[in-house]
Amino acid sequence: MVKVSVIIPVYGTEKWVGECLDSVLSQTLKEIEVICIDDASPDRCPEILDDYATRDSRVKVIHFPQNHLQGYGRNRGTETASGKYIYYLDSDDFIVPGTLKELYEAAEADDLDGIFFDSSVSYENEELGAEFSGYETGRNCVYEDRVYSGAELFEAFVENDDWNVYVQRQFWKKSFLQSSGAFFPEGVIHEDEFFSHAAILAAERVRYINKAYFVRRFREDSATTGKIPKRDFKGYFRSLCEMLRLAELRRDMGLETTMAEKNNILHLYELSLISYSEGSGIESPDGWVADETDLEVFNIFKYISRYDDYYAAKNAPIWRKIDGFDHIYVYGAGKLARAAIRRINLANHKVEKVIVKSRAGNPGSLMGIEVIALEDVDIPESTAIVAALSEKYHREVSEALKNKGAVYFLYAHAKLSGPFGLERVK
Repeated sequence: MVKVSVIIPVYGTEKWVGECLDSVLSQTLKEIEVICIDDASPDRCPEILDDYATRDSRVKVIHFPQNHLQGYGRNRGTETASGKYIYYLDSDDFIVPGTLKELYEAAEADDLDGIFFDSSVSYENEELGAEFSGYETGRNCVYEDRVYSGAELFEAFVENDDWNVYVQRQFWKKSFLQSSGAFFPEGVIHEDEFFSHAAILAAERVRYINKAYFVRRFREDSATTGKIPKRDFKGYFRSLCEMLRLAELRRDMGLETTMAEKNNILHLYELSLISYSEGSGIESPDGWVADETDLEVFNIFKYISRYDDYYAAKNAPIWRKIDGFDHIYVYGAGKLARAAIRRINLANHKVEKVIVKSRAGNPGSLMGIEVIALEDVDIPESTAIVAALSEKYHREVSEALKNKGAVYFLYAHAKLSGPFGLERVK
């Protein structure tokens, strides 16, 4: 009997795929199958996979004639898997010895639908280590060593800012996945956003194990370190729409919409706004198409208008910090600034001015708000300034605002999800 099916989409990783496969095939749990999805890899990966399959009958290779991205491969691998449990692994990463045996035995002992665990990091070079030194591998909070319902553990993760969607840190019973409604949106990246959301909400019995079984490799030009902004929007937006459909379905079934579910939907909404740019398009290669092709025309608010009351609850701890100020300015004029202005409006505050370092290359107004160069702006007392730009500029902006007499401003990080840090800078 196959106890665990390990599903590995493979594309352009000839340098690392061997180490990945060796980490799986050398596991102490021998009753496994390894389903390798060759996603039309342009390098030697197809030959490497076939060679492993020749030498070890537990390795099965599926070759695709064209590239479909990871979600498609994971879905096809899940459909063909014969194991009682499913584990998803990326072909440039690896797992530590004993991983599959320990996860299998824990799942069997408590009849679990799924298990959540942690990871460690392997950096390809010192530069990446410095750039991504803040990468989170574990949780912030200590959790009880017991069986939770999925909704209960999800609520705890979200409340403690411990929720992450990485399927490489999850272990699932296949029969549960077949009935859960969880799947990977195809033809887009960020496909694990919806899968993880749907799976944990549907699960009745899950555990969290505070152990780093999975090792993520940080390398140049990977999905983690690469820059592919146009595809970011499609993935986030697709997951958002699937989450909204799932929320409707759950309500039709008489299931409560939890605060964690609401917050995650709003989080994907914000990521969609931030990553949207003109020409992004709202379609994916598998044929899924949104109702419109422009986010402003599409007016996504009509999809989440029923969640407006949740914004106040979600943002209260953050925006209460600026309730007492007479003026609110935003520093920055990019996508993050646009998203910050929308968020501020939703919290019933008004942005009076947008400040930029220089007018060169910047518009005269942003979303109907005047854009002013820093050297030309006067900052009155009782003004809160939201620094809506990359964190690497925060120190520079802080010093510039101090010199202009600013007293307070907020740091808005890239995901626009709290808490924002209110700092007295004078």
